[in-house]
Amino acid sequence: MSSTNTHPAKNLFVLLNKPVLPFIIIVICVTVSFINAQKLLPLFPTNDLGPRIAGAVAITEKKSAYFYNQPGVPADSLTILNGCTITPFAILLHYPLKFLTSCSVREVWLVIEYLLLLACCIIAVMLTPQATGKYLLCICFALFFLFSKYWLMHLVLGQIHILYAFLFFVLYGLKVKDKNFLFGLVLAFTIACRPLFAPAVIMLFLWYNKKSLYGLAAGCVFLVLFNVFSGSTRYWMEYARAVKMYSLQIPADAHPEIAFKKPVTYLEPCTALQNTTTGDAKKINGLFNGLSRPAGLIKTIEDYLVANNIIITNTVYYSAVMLALAVLLILLAKNRIKTMPANKFLCLLFLIYITSEICTPAPRGPYNFMLWMFGAFLIISGKDYRGIILLFIGLALNYDHPYIHHGREWGEALMLLAGFLLLFSNGLSISGKKHAIT
Repeated sequence: MSSTNTHPAKNLFVLLNKPVLPFIIIVICVTVSFINAQKLLPLFPTNDLGPRIAGAVAITEKKSAYFYNQPGVPADSLTILNGCTITPFAILLHYPLKFLTSCSVREVWLVIEYLLLLACCIIAVMLTPQATGKYLLCICFALFFLFSKYWLMHLVLGQIHILYAFLFFVLYGLKVKDKNFLFGLVLAFTIACRPLFAPAVIMLFLWYNKKSLYGLAAGCVFLVLFNVFSGSTRYWMEYARAVKMYSLQIPADAHPEIAFKKPVTYLEPCTALQNTTTGDAKKINGLFNGLSRPAGLIKTIEDYLVANNIIITNTVYYSAVMLALAVLLILLAKNRIKTMPANKFLCLLFLIYITSEICTPAPRGPYNFMLWMFGAFLIISGKDYRGIILLFIGLALNYDHPYIHHGREWGEALMLLAGFLLLFSNGLSISGKKHAIT
């Protein structure tokens, strides 16, 4: 009589190869993170969501969206910033939230953030080709993103950067499926939300895919008409003026004459913080304070220039950045961009984008780190073990270590290096065998 028992290791191997298991793991992780956030977030004010809602209301009322509206002062003479730092198009996406109460806004925005986070995770797992890569992705997301201080800070402040990460994943999916018209269309809306995506337009012209260019053109036409009919055209000039003033905050005491004032719709805590010395309150309060002070900001190139008393004009600064970008594109343009597979094309776009974030003169908040979810997905799905090792070391260094100075900066540098390895190599599988990335 033959035995039907199988070896436990074989059973485990069969279980791990079930395609649905990584999805179950990632959904469980996101659910646990969401439950934890629901307990902690009512204790703290949402600093950044309130000004954005106030800005959306201000646009509809023909008032300033980026400056505190002083009675009798013309819009172009206002000088007191109100804390709103996103584009007019992105601001108007918040308009429906004005009809909710303060605590309802926080709850709805929390759900929106987690839906975007879950969508990013599911798309990433779905588009990662091998089972090994799917599990590495689950480990990476769980260890360094879903329960990280950066995601917690994103939630506490009511930030919007998870939307930009989601748009990266959408663009990748469209590129993989050869939905080129939709790729160009979504890219136009992405640039309207975050102008730092604009260099991607140069890539489209070098790629010269007509359907993508038609989609980009259609999106631009729609956005122009939307701005004209919504009356938000003048707010783009106001946005540029506000961003310029924010960039002067490096160092923080450089321009004390630049003032801030919270708008009326600033969202206060929904639960009184009775005791800040014990339990969860102490844990999250210490984390919040640590990430809120200037030392908690992710360093940009301009931070180091200023720290070493090297002051350059914005014209020279942006010219240097654009020159470096042009050199990178020229190196890749010679019969390469046109034939790039989706992961390398989006890797180039991501590296240009994240470099723009690093080079921007404006303060860079720690929640900006969540964009690296997409970078981690690209590197892991690229199956280059050298890049994966650099990625995990870089992610680990991004958590403050008492004996490692500038750990965040060194960590992000290693992660960028991992991205460039993927961009310029054919890739090495985890088993060590070379293969072409398709």
